[in-house]
Amino acid sequence: MTELISFGETMMVFSPESPGPLKYKQHYGCNAAGAETNTLIGVQKLGHSAGWISRLGNDAPGEFVLNRIRAEGVNTDRVEFDSCHRTGIMLKQLCSHGETSVFYYREDSAFSHVSLTEADYHFLSGAKLFHFTGITPVLRENCKRELHKLLSFCRAKKIPISFDPNIRFKLWKNKDYRDLMIHYISFSDYVMLGAKEAAIIWGEAPFDSYAEKIWSLAPSLSFLAIKNGAKGACVYDKTDMHFIKPYPCTPVDPVGAGDAFNAGFLSGILEGQDLKTCGKIAAICGALATETTGDIEGLPDRKELMHHLTSSPLSPER
Repeated sequence: MTELISFGETMMVFSPESPGPLKYKQHYGCNAAGAETNTLIGVQKLGHSAGWISRLGNDAPGEFVLNRIRAEGVNTDRVEFDSCHRTGIMLKQLCSHGETSVFYYREDSAFSHVSLTEADYHFLSGAKLFHFTGITPVLRENCKRELHKLLSFCRAKKIPISFDPNIRFKLWKNKDYRDLMIHYISFSDYVMLGAKEAAIIWGEAPFDSYAEKIWSLAPSLSFLAIKNGAKGACVYDKTDMHFIKPYPCTPVDPVGAGDAFNAGFLSGILEGQDLKTCGKIAAICGALATETTGDIEGLPDRKELMHHLTSSPLSPER
């Protein structure tokens, strides 16, 4: 049985070896990148089983992506190859002041033509948790339709649902998906979103007002996390709120930090940890992920996590 399963697109990503405008770059490294698989890999590295439902092009980039995800231990049995459409590509541009921008080449990709089968539902049926992001449904109407089928299946089978809006304006283009994000929040058992995303959806407001709105929307909600980067996070359940201090780190690239936070938070949930401990694990994972230029290279394994958790400023002994 696979504990955590997710559904979404992962691309082959090219990153220049040094900061600066892409138009001057000639040397790149390549990797695989996708919000859902970043989280799955983080959970897998922390000792839990993770599985991915997706589609890749039947091409060299697709083989590369599959090999990278499978090499991290994620179950890729339900990843299909599409001979008619290509694997999505992403380019990163690293700025000298630490910001990262991206360029997508994913329109009409293999994943945008995904079509679920009975084997996918069978794969999902034994999961303890299903995680998805707001990226998947805005890629193409087909992706949204297939996602809604999975969510309905989860509700029918009583599989808890985890959601991160993961808003990408480059994917929204000229459309407004705020109501769709609110709908997914109302449908979820666990919600993890950034403070900036909350402000996009509801406007600028204090954290507690966001929490009140979300709790009033989501009758099945158990845990909520509002992430605020280097300023820390607030985590909530039905009765308590805890401020989680940012974990000390030396950031290099912030991309992937939110996915790493999610991985830590969901790992704590899978272990039955209390709310505050889930938040601490999440903060450590998110911080460590920023210390490398890749999305997953900084994700801790179980031994590393326990070292940081028991000896860090976030531990109760300090």
